[in-house]
Order: sequence, then C-alpha cells, then structure tokens
Amino acid sequence: MYLMCITVICNYEKGYRLIANKPIAMDLARRVPQQARGKRAIEKIVAASYNILITDGIGGLTTRKIALAAGVSAGVLYQYFPSKQAVLYRVFDERLQLALAVLDTATDDPSQPLETMFKRFFVLQQQAGIPNRLDLELRNAVDRDPILAEMTQHFERDLSVRYIQILKAHGATMTDGELNALANYMHELDHINIKLQLHASKEERKLHAETTMSIFYSLISRSGAFDGESALEPKI
Repeated sequence: MYLMCITVICNYEKGYRLIANKPIAMDLARRVPQQARGKRAIEKIVAASYNILITDGIGGLTTRKIALAAGVSAGVLYQYFPSKQAVLYRVFDERLQLALAVLDTATDDPSQPLETMFKRFFVLQQQAGIPNRLDLELRNAVDRDPILAEMTQHFERDLSVRYIQILKAHGATMTDGELNALANYMHELDHINIKLQLHASKEERKLHAETTMSIFYSLISRSGAFDGESALEPKI
C-alpha cells in the first residue's frame, strides 16, 4: 500500500512530499503557494468541494463544478490540484484531523471523570457537525479507494494511541495489546455505525449513534477503567 501511494506521488509534478508516518502528502497540491492569493485560491477550492460533497455526494464532484463554485478558472484549480481526487483527499484529511482535534479538546483535562470525557467528546462531535453527509460518504468510499483506506488506517492508529493513553490514565487493567485490540474493535463499531447512518432517517441515525456510544461505554468498563467506585454505565 505504501509503495502504491509513493508511486502516486512520484507520478505527480514536483511539489509532493511524503510526510513522516503518513501514507501520502496531505497537502495534495501541485505546489505549495507562497503568496496569500494562492492560499486563498486553495481555501476556496477546498470550501467549494466541501459544499458540493455535502449537497451532491461524491458522485456529484467534478473539476468543472469545483472551479465554478470556487470562482476560479479550471487552470487555477489544476495549478494547485492535479485532479478532483486530490481535492477529495485534502477534504478527507481535514475532516480526520478535525475529529482528532475534537477528541484532544474533549480530553484535555485529565482530572475529568472518564465518562465526562467521552460524553463531552460526543457533544463536541455534534457541535462540529461530525458526522455529516460528507463524512458518511467519504467513510463509505474507503473500501473502494486504496488511498482513502490508507489515510483511514493512519487516522485510526493515531486514535488508538489516544484511546489507550486515556484508558490507562483512568486505571485500565488490560495489557497494551488487549487495549489495542479493544480500540480496533471500537473502530469497527464506528465503521458499522457510519454504514448504517448513510441512508438512515434522523431518528435512526440518533438511535445508531446512541447504541454505538452505549457499546463503547461497556467496552471501556471491561478495560478496567473506572471513575471512583463505579464503572461506566451504558446509557441510551
């Protein structure tokens, strides 16, 4: 997979770079703009793509639509991104990084009870609009796109590290290997939740999310992580 990603980068124009421990250059731009005008153009392109993905889904994303919505010419778009896929990867990476930032914010006070941290995490996710249709479509496209899959794997490795650190800080009795397996299981539950939510009604999405959170709580309790004398109680 890494060889494939490196090959993709090498096939693009000079300007791509492989970031340490990341499968592909996260800028995914032909060149990094040095002037404010170029940076604004990239911001417009990414924002326009975001809106198109929200309203029309991945199938509705075209370079023509992106350029038109961003108010730039096709030439300007191609100056910074080699294809609509490159823009797609940039948007996906930004969403993944936002999810990590939300978790970091929710757990920035280690003195908080564990249940409070995770409740805050889910609330902050909702406030940040995670997941919305864009996230659901992108995550459901992972199985069909090797680069999206590799980006997701990297994201989940970072997420696992955070989960394990949090659980250990709150008294988890499992070994590191067991905690890593638990984190992987939580990722799989999230995948199922994402797939169920894509075509679900508002009420069904709420039920899927609450059920997933309840299972998360049960798994956390099994890890041996406790707050005071009581384990986390699953609540729906």
